[in-house]
Amino acid sequence: VVSFHCSNLLKELILACSKLDFSKQAISKRDERLLLCLGDQLHESKHDTIHFPLAKEPRLQKLVAILLSEPENNEHIATLATRVGTSCKTLSRLLARELKISFSSLRNNIRIFHACKALQSNKPLADIAYSLGFSSQAAFASQFKKYLGATPTQYAAATNRSQVL
Repeated sequence: VVSFHCSNLLKELILACSKLDFSKQAISKRDERLLLCLGDQLHESKHDTIHFPLAKEPRLQKLVAILLSEPENNEHIATLATRVGTSCKTLSRLLARELKISFSSLRNNIRIFHACKALQSNKPLADIAYSLGFSSQAAFASQFKKYLGATPTQYAAATNRSQVL
């Protein structure tokens, strides 16, 4: 049995950030500090794989807001580029320059971020996978393990066990 460990602080930051309202044009200074703290904790964690983006460029802010509010969104980057008022090529360049991340990695990071919260609900993994836009439970489990170093089941067991303590 492989166990997955996450600090209580990191777990609480993930839960707190998952409750933030990203539908607004701009985030509050408090929420920005919370997100920065989450980023610091993720950077220091054993599995430094989730890159939580804080974009300054307005088109990137809109993109991140869309993906955070619609994690199930499977629109092509070209469609999303049009929604935020730019071209696919420009959006890709902005992502690479400002956030140092590809579009697919950004989308997956945000989905995994949402998955951490959803796993607390004890919903079936297939329901969580489909609600986050993954094509199958296997695709979800594979990406989750790639990003966090544990399967969704291992993560849920570890976080649920720490809540009991």
